[in-house]
Amino acid sequence: MKLLSKIHSKQNIHIASLLTRKGVSEYFLYEENYVTHSRAFEVWWYEYRGKNHFLFKHRYHPYYLFFIQLDENEIFTLKDFDYYLDYGTFKKGGVWQLEDIAKEDLT
Repeated sequence: MKLLSKIHSKQNIHIASLLTRKGVSEYFLYEENYVTHSRAFEVWWYEYRGKNHFLFKHRYHPYYLFFIQLDENEIFTLKDFDYYLDYGTFKKGGVWQLEDIAKEDLT
């Protein structure tokens, strides 16, 4: 996973309209009010050019948008964004590793 872009906007941006204008047809609001580090975000998932992405939009002024692209077969959790805010980078392979999952939860 990697951060493609971090954008600061003085105006509130309607994400569904933005994605539609950019030619994205598959998207949904993943989490309407994700609170982390005393900040609230809208979290959007979208598919663009065959790759999965997440977009985190700060809900209050100033508006920050974080565009994140996932690598193939990569698992992304909201904890990965928390890690990014803490360290300024993503943990290789993500925060959750296969060894973190109990054997009885694997199918």
